[in-house]
Amino acid sequence: MRYVIGHCRDPLYALHEDQNDAGRVLFLGPDPEGVPLEIVAIETDDGGLVVIHAMRLRRRYREDYRRVLRGQP
Repeated sequence: MRYVIGHCRDPLYALHEDQNDAGRVLFLGPDPEGVPLEIVAIETDDGGLVVIHAMRLRRRYREDYRRVLRGQP
């Protein structure tokens, strides 16, 4: 998780328009072995992060994953 968070070029801040996701950040990227992961964290008031979700990349985030790896918004 730390590796993906530390190496993610463009974290995504608005996960779903229809949910209250204020402060949630989605990090997408491969782990050190190349396994694509999705990590969701909540930003704390002091600028830290609390990870609340981590798993292999799901189909719903594949296009976002590709954009993040290419460095596109």
